[in-house]
Amino acid sequence: MDLEHVVRQVKEGRLLAVTFLSERGREENEIPDHPCADARAEGERFAFFHAFAPCAHAVEVDRVEEIGDEVFLHGRTGDARLRVRVSPVWLAEQREVLAAWAREKDAALVGRELGRVLA
Repeated sequence: MDLEHVVRQVKEGRLLAVTFLSERGREENEIPDHPCADARAEGERFAFFHAFAPCAHAVEVDRVEEIGDEVFLHGRTGDARLRVRVSPVWLAEQREVLAAWAREKDAALVGRELGRVLA
């Protein structure tokens, strides 16, 4: 699976969770599932913008792993190792967040932020 395929999935509406890892791969901290519908990839870099977030985030992806209906992006942001889990939207509340985001988002801001973190 390539990153462009992951971007297409996210644009349909997915949940993204970020787990920070130690150098030995031990889970240290997690940002739980957030609805997301905005992402972009360039080369081995993947950028995403959580619904209602103030800024975008980017990951240098080393490996993409698909397990069932979830995709895991393994990589780094700066010096931090992390794993991003991309999951289907499960709950009606999460669908409502994505619908509200679609109505209210500033597409220009999202585009600028995704471009900024991939620059």
